[in-house]
Amino acid sequence: MRHALVVTAVNLAVLLGLLFILELFGQIIALFRPSYEVLYLQPDRALGWKQVPNLHWKWAGFHWYAADFSVDVKTNASGFRDLDREPEKPKGVNRVALIGDSLIEAVQVPFAQTGGQLLEQKLNVGGHHQRWEVLNFGISNYGIGQYLLVWENYAIRYQPDYVFVFVARFHFERTVFPFEMGAFKATSTRQLRIRPTFRLDHGQLLREEAPDYYEFVRVQDQLVKSEFRGERSRRRVQFIFPYYIDLLRSAVRPWLAASTPDRPNIAPLDEYVLRLNFKILETLGKDIARSNSRMVIVSAPSLGDEDLRIRLKEFCKLNNFGYIPFYQVLLEANANGRPTRWKYDGHLNGLGNELLARVLHTWLATEYQTPARKAGDERGP
Repeated sequence: MRHALVVTAVNLAVLLGLLFILELFGQIIALFRPSYEVLYLQPDRALGWKQVPNLHWKWAGFHWYAADFSVDVKTNASGFRDLDREPEKPKGVNRVALIGDSLIEAVQVPFAQTGGQLLEQKLNVGGHHQRWEVLNFGISNYGIGQYLLVWENYAIRYQPDYVFVFVARFHFERTVFPFEMGAFKATSTRQLRIRPTFRLDHGQLLREEAPDYYEFVRVQDQLVKSEFRGERSRRRVQFIFPYYIDLLRSAVRPWLAASTPDRPNIAPLDEYVLRLNFKILETLGKDIARSNSRMVIVSAPSLGDEDLRIRLKEFCKLNNFGYIPFYQVLLEANANGRPTRWKYDGHLNGLGNELLARVLHTWLATEYQTPARKAGDERGP
C-alpha cells in the first residue's frame, strides 16, 4: 500500500512538473509575441456600437499569443478603420463605400493590405484624371439591420458612387439577435440587448432601439475605469494550459470527422428572417439609388447557405442591384491549397483581402470601364 502511494505521488509530481514546464514555455512565447485585450468598440446610440474614434492600438487576435499576426490599428475621427475623409466629395473623384462586419473592418492585416485600400490602389493605377477613394464602414459583429443604420447615419454623407454590401448567412441571423455576448468583455457574461433590431408588421419595416443600451454604457465605463485603469488596451495575461487541451482536441477533430459518415445538415434560415432581411436590403438599395449611387451585394461564404445564395442572386436581379459571388473565389483558392483565412483567427488573411479587392475591381472595371482595366492591370480572379 505504501509503495503504491509512493508511485502515485511520484507520477503526480512528474505530471505537475510537466504541466509547469508547458505553462512556463507558453508564457515565454507570450512574452515575446504578446496578445492584447482591447476595448476598441464602444456603445453607439444609433448603431449599437462602433470603433472608438481616433484610437491607436495593436491587435493580435483572441489567441493567447500573436499566433497569426500583430497589427497596428488606427481609427479615424468617425470611428471607422479608414482615413479621415471630408464628407464633400472632391471634384474629379469617384467614391466606393464598403459596408460589412469584421471581414471588411479587417483589423487582422495592416491598413495598406485591407481589401478597401488594395481596391483603391488598383483603381488609381495609371494616374488618370479620374481619382477613386474607397471608404471602409466595416464594424465587427454587425448584421444586415446595422448595415442600413450605417448607411443612414454615416456612409450617405460621403456621397459614394458605389456601395458594396458584404452578405452571408450569419449577417441575416444577427439582424434578429439583440444580444452580443462575444465582442465585448463587459457583456460576455450578461445577456444585454445592445443591438438595434428590426421587425416586419404587415409588410412594414419597423425599428426597435437596443433596450439595454444605457446599461451597456455603464458597464463598459466601469470596466475601463477598473480592470483597464483608464486605458482601452492591455497585454493579455492568462494561463496557457487550457490551450494545450484545445490543441489536442483540434488534432483529434479531423479523425472524428472522417470517422463520422453522416454530417449534420445546417438548418435553413427561418422564412420570416429571410423576408425581414430582404426587406432591409431592399430598403437600403432603394435609398442608395435615391442618392444617385448603386448597391452591389457581395456574397460571402458560410455554411449551409446555398439556397440563400440563389435567392440573393435572384433578389439582386429583380431589384437591379449588382451581385458578386465572392465565395466562389475563396472556395477555389482554398481548394487549390491557398488559404484565404488565418489559421487561429479565422478572418481573411492577406490573400483573402487581395482576392476581395480583385473581384470588386473586376466588377467595377466591367461596370465603369476603369483606366486600370484599359491599362491591362486587371486579371480575372
